[in-house]
Amino acid sequence: MRIASPLHPLQEGLSLPPVWAQTGQAGITEWSSSEQLLEGEAVKRLGRSRWLHKALGITRGVSTVVIAVLSAAIVVSPENLEAKHPLLATAVTLAGDWAWLGIFVCSCLAGGCTLAVRKLGDPSLRAVVDEVLNRFRDGVFGHHGGDYAHHRVTLFKHRRFRLLGFDFNEGGWPLSGWLVPIARSGHTAQKTNVRFLAPDNTDRARGVAGRAWAARSGTASATELPDVQRNTTPADIRQYAKQTNVSESWVRKRSPRARSLVGFTIETPNGKPWGVLVVDSTNPDLDLVKARVQYDHHGRVLGQIVEGL
Repeated sequence: MRIASPLHPLQEGLSLPPVWAQTGQAGITEWSSSEQLLEGEAVKRLGRSRWLHKALGITRGVSTVVIAVLSAAIVVSPENLEAKHPLLATAVTLAGDWAWLGIFVCSCLAGGCTLAVRKLGDPSLRAVVDEVLNRFRDGVFGHHGGDYAHHRVTLFKHRRFRLLGFDFNEGGWPLSGWLVPIARSGHTAQKTNVRFLAPDNTDRARGVAGRAWAARSGTASATELPDVQRNTTPADIRQYAKQTNVSESWVRKRSPRARSLVGFTIETPNGKPWGVLVVDSTNPDLDLVKARVQYDHHGRVLGQIVEGL
């Protein structure tokens, strides 16, 4: 089914589950499907993600079959097969000798594949989210040009429990509640281990992301930040930490390059807070009005699809 949309034409031959979102900014009132958000590099990434998911699924299936075969080899007596099926008896003997080791290895492999599939999420939704973040970035920073690695849009998901990556120095524990990055615009600068404390006690939330989460349906921003990567002074670090709602030790440890940030809460269709979208730039004069316009345009789209991530 083709839907008239101000976004992009439907990609021929691309089959995706329908993810519908209604937008209402700048006169955009049509309904658009997830297929219409994908083109070019996004389609390639979708293809790679689907291939990886298929490979993980096949590996998990083969491991499960091997576990079943080895389990059967443990209980089957090769003596009963030796007279009529000597080759099968030999195979059962060999399988029985290595059964426990094989079951252990295949169980770890199957479990690892299951965790990887859950971590990666639905490849179709991932591709759509990546494309939405890229369009958000283009809408805010298109006038800047240059290296888009200097202008980023990052999607954080709120997790109640985080076994790894929490920071005791920020007053957090595994069960404190954390904002964890799961997607970022562009294809460079994708790796990040930054997490922000976001507990039920909103006064303890950290970062612009944590402040936006605490505000729920509101926003949080910090602009005209000092450059803490060059000619850093204690006063600069103090000012950066205060404006971005982090500790001075956090700034000294990470030397963040962002000089302006704004965060928006992402909510599911039923109004439940899901996470935070953070826009950051090395330019100190981030256009907050443009960022808000893009959030009004794309925020609801993300809210419709993020539950699958």
